[in-house]
Formats: sequence, structure tokens, C-alpha cells
Amino acid sequence: MSEPTPGPWRVHPGRLRAYISSHAERDGLPSLNVAECDLDAASISAQESLANARLISASPDLLAACEEAYRCLEIIEATDGGLGEQLRSAIAKAKGTP
Repeated sequence: MSEPTPGPWRVHPGRLRAYISSHAERDGLPSLNVAECDLDAASISAQESLANARLISASPDLLAACEEAYRCLEIIEATDGGLGEQLRSAIAKAKGTP
């Protein structure tokens, strides 16, 4: 399985789309478009699309925070149940693993 595009990711709102790009250099390029959210979609508002773009752009940071929190729980042997299960589930979902 390949790794995701490194962060940080940032949102660049346009007229019709919000672009999410990575500002970590990759293959000699300083920026890379990783996703787009339509701001003119008929099914949701532009504000909701922009909120989705912000959440997508935060995903590398959120994954890193979840992994660090889980490591802290492992140190105190508290990974069973509640928070440990939520973190395990979120990390697996983000990494595409069972």
C-alpha cells in the first residue's frame, strides 16, 4: 500500500472549486494538488463544500495526532475500549487497513 501525499495540506478556494494541495516538495515540485471540492454542486452549499475542503486539508495532521495519541495510550496500557478503539478505527480507516 502506498503512503499518502505528505502534508501540510492547504485549501485554496476558487470560484467554482476549492483545491487542496500539499506544500511538501515532491519530485522537485513545490506544490501538488491532492483533491478538489466543487463549490457549485447542486446537492450541497458552497459553505459546506468549503468546510469539507478544510477537513480534507487537515487529514494529515489529524492522522498524525491520532497515531501519537494511540502511542501514548500504549505506554500506559490503556488501548482497550473507548478512546483506544476510536483511535484504532480512525487510523485504520485513514490507512485503508482492516
